[in-house]
Amino acid sequence: MKKIICQVILLILIPIFAFSIELDIVTEILAPLNYAENGKVTGFSTEIVEQLLKETGIKGNIRVYPWERAYKKALEEENVLIYTITRTEARENLFKWVGPISDRNIYLYKLKKRKDININNLEDAKKFRVGALIGSAAAKSLINTGFTENVNLFPVPDEAQNVRKIMLNRVDLIIILDWALAWQGKQQEIALGTFEKVLPVDTELKYYLGFSRQTSDEIVDKFQGSLEKIDKEGIIEMIKNKYMKF
Repeated sequence: MKKIICQVILLILIPIFAFSIELDIVTEILAPLNYAENGKVTGFSTEIVEQLLKETGIKGNIRVYPWERAYKKALEEENVLIYTITRTEARENLFKWVGPISDRNIYLYKLKKRKDININNLEDAKKFRVGALIGSAAAKSLINTGFTENVNLFPVPDEAQNVRKIMLNRVDLIIILDWALAWQGKQQEIALGTFEKVLPVDTELKYYLGFSRQTSDEIVDKFQGSLEKIDKEGIIEMIKNKYMKF
């Protein structure tokens, strides 16, 4: 009898103990999904994480790191949440996933007024000057398909510069995440209708939250359930409109 009572108490205490744990939440600068403003981490994904902490009652501290460091912590340490992270086949068994929280759509864009640019595939795009973010997955994908730096691919250190270059006709096309273009348009006061999608480059993957493998399933399940709840309530769409519409 005592053994049964102990087992019941243990079953009650395990989830209570699990949810009293404070998560180490790590991210990078990737506006408008996650970025720092006035000393505070904010952005679309950050607001979702904050809402989920509120919904679940689980505590966590959000810290910004270079991506490599954040990724390493999430791989090696317990109770770590990393965002915003793309769920790929190579990463599938490295994390416990919550999501998706957003589509991940990367396109080639031109200025709408450039009627001289007509592209049906990446081979056509090689005839033009393409701006891209240095080291980005988008830039790497173009290099893998035969683009050459400083010939038809022109990397820049940030997306703001990428957008400025196409506005100044220093490049003909830019490859950029739709989120990032909308954000840069807002920051630089450029109407989104100034640009036109030319070609989808990567639209199959989605953004997620990733928990380290050492994190309990109870915590992960609680986050997933809360995410589905705020999605049904329209909270995710409301947050998205703050960053994607202007």
